[in-house]
Amino acid sequence: MKSGSVDVITSAEPTGTALSADPDVRLLSGFVSGAVGELAYAYVALEETAEAGPDLVEDFSAAILKANELLNEDPSVAPRIATSYIDADPELLEKAVYQKFGEEPISREDVENARDRVLRYGLIDADDAPSADEMLASR
Repeated sequence: MKSGSVDVITSAEPTGTALSADPDVRLLSGFVSGAVGELAYAYVALEETAEAGPDLVEDFSAAILKANELLNEDPSVAPRIATSYIDADPELLEKAVYQKFGEEPISREDVENARDRVLRYGLIDADDAPSADEMLASR
């Protein structure tokens, strides 16, 4: 962007926060929308694995939701964790914007909304898009 070869970029944190200090860069919108728990990514397992260990799937799901609650409750937790796996200045990670994580299990509606968004932007063909039933573990 600084070389003039592109006009607009998207970036994840902490790059967006780092770029915001540059007077030549104008931030249009943050990556973090503020919508708590909007489905942008998910943990997945092979069907055989989920069927062989349903208790493991339930325990893992509960642990993720509990971790999300802890992250949402205390804003100091996310930057502390980020320093353990992101090679960036800890001061930058302290200033970065972190999303709010979902504290409820993913619903059929969440999956359908995410599927519709992927289809709307042409990221996959409708014929290749799995249904919500195919993507959600049965409980």
